[in-house]
Amino acid sequence: MAGPGQNSRRKKKHFNENQLRLLPNLVVIGDEFSNDEGFLHDLFEVHPFPGSNEQQRLFIDEVLSKPRSLPVFLYLEKGKTYRAGMPEAWLAGRSYEYFLRAVDLVQALQNASLITLPVSKENILRSGVDFYGHTEELERLFGVKTIMCMYHPELSIIPLTNHIALKDVPDAVQKTDANSLAGAILFLQALTGFTKKNAMTGLNPHAGEHGKIGNEEEFLTALIGKMQKAGVEIEGPLPADGLFMPANRSRCSVIIAAYHDQALIPFKALFGTSGLNITLNLPILRVSPAHGTAYEIAGKSEADIQSVYNSLVFAMQTGEKWIKQYSCPS
Repeated sequence: MAGPGQNSRRKKKHFNENQLRLLPNLVVIGDEFSNDEGFLHDLFEVHPFPGSNEQQRLFIDEVLSKPRSLPVFLYLEKGKTYRAGMPEAWLAGRSYEYFLRAVDLVQALQNASLITLPVSKENILRSGVDFYGHTEELERLFGVKTIMCMYHPELSIIPLTNHIALKDVPDAVQKTDANSLAGAILFLQALTGFTKKNAMTGLNPHAGEHGKIGNEEEFLTALIGKMQKAGVEIEGPLPADGLFMPANRSRCSVIIAAYHDQALIPFKALFGTSGLNITLNLPILRVSPAHGTAYEIAGKSEADIQSVYNSLVFAMQTGEKWIKQYSCPS
């Protein structure tokens, strides 16, 4: 994967036919829109999505388990058209259906990973689905406490809260489950071989100035103590405005940030499109590009697909190890 200095020189603008042929184990789920019909049939084996459990089993045995020269595209519906770059609720709703079917198929397969692409939460909500993010939805579907991790080999950042209003952050932070968080950190260390220290930011400026700016750091100090007892080597809470300075962050493998933007602003500033979003505490690997939908450049061949490419590489290199590590933690 490209580091922050390499990213601008190694941007990948699009996949070509030869690159897709190197990904025969890739399965893409969507609708066969008439806009893309020729493209799909040139680059993929195109099949209808197998609906029932029995059909899925037969499809896995007869198609996915056999050698192929092309990746597979499974369509739920066909014949519709879309307008590139238009944030339409009906199309966002379709993306939610693709996601659900992908989760079904991943669970039916062995050693499979889930790659999700950027979606518009606003437009999925407008379509009538109660949806606030893939991380939250995977928590509901798998019945586990999921943890968002912005991953890069140089530094990973975990926010204690996901997609909630800033006014709700202090209460949410104080509901953090120490055991789930500690388990996620230990799992990530075993998976990646991270050896540098872990650190946690404070919620308030200057980590609360010993209670002069806020007392939430008292809970964070107690949280850190519980994680240390669980075997996690971690320091903090530390002032967020200084922790991401080069000399400080270079000593860390993982930084736990108090809330979503405290994590994602420095992560995206540092790593741009080379970073990934992975979901910890799941029995499968779920990975996603660390960027949004970019409607304004849709259909213009201007998108930088580096993070999508990195997601595919990470899934191929790490997915099987993830499943083994989850089943038999060290």
